[in-house]
Amino acid sequence: MKKYILFIILIIAAGSMSCYDGLLETQNTDYKLRDIGPAGGLIFYVNPDYEKDGWRYLEAAPYDQPGQPWGSNIFFVPGADETAIGSGNQNTIDIVNGDSNPTAADVCYDLTLNGYNDWFLPSRDELELMCWNLRGVKYNTIYNPDVPNAAVVGLGGFVLSQYWSSSEASDVDSIIVNFSDGQVFPATKMGGYHIRPIRAF
Repeated sequence: MKKYILFIILIIAAGSMSCYDGLLETQNTDYKLRDIGPAGGLIFYVNPDYEKDGWRYLEAAPYDQPGQPWGSNIFFVPGADETAIGSGNQNTIDIVNGDSNPTAADVCYDLTLNGYNDWFLPSRDELELMCWNLRGVKYNTIYNPDVPNAAVVGLGGFVLSQYWSSSEASDVDSIIVNFSDGQVFPATKMGGYHIRPIRAF
C-alpha cells in the first residue's frame, strides 16, 4: 500500500515539475533586441514599462504575409488612428471590427504562425522601431550601428519597400513606412503594400 501511495505521489510530482518547468522557462526568459523570439521571429522592442503594460517584448513575424489593402478608402475607422508603441493591437481590432472588406489587419488578426495566433498589424511607431532595430534605417539618420548589414538589407528579410502600419491618417489614407530609407508618410488605403505582423508578450 505504501509503495502504491509513493508511486502516485511521484507521478503527481513529475507531472507538476514538467508543467512548472515549461511555465518557468516561458516567463523567465530574458530576450534582448534582435534575439529570436518564441514564435521564431525577431525581438525588436523591449518595453521598460512592462509591469504596467502587461507585456515586455514586441516580436516581428519571421517573414511577410501576402499584401492586402489597408481597407476601404471611403470612411474613417473609429479608433484606428493611434500611433504610439503599444497601440497596434487595438488599432488592428478596430479595423477588423470597423471594415467588412478584407484588410491588412485581417491578415494579421487571422494568422496562426508557429503555434501563435496573437498577431497584429503594427502601429506607426511600432513599425518605425521595427525598421530601425531590425532593418537598421531611420529617415535622415545614419544606419543603426547595432544592426548587421544595415547598409544593405539589415535583419529580418524585409523587402526594401513600403509596409503598412495600422495607423489611419485620414478617410482615404493610412500610414506606411518605407523600409528602404525609413521614410514615413500617408498612402491610399487601397494600396497593396507589404505586411509584417507583430505580437506582444
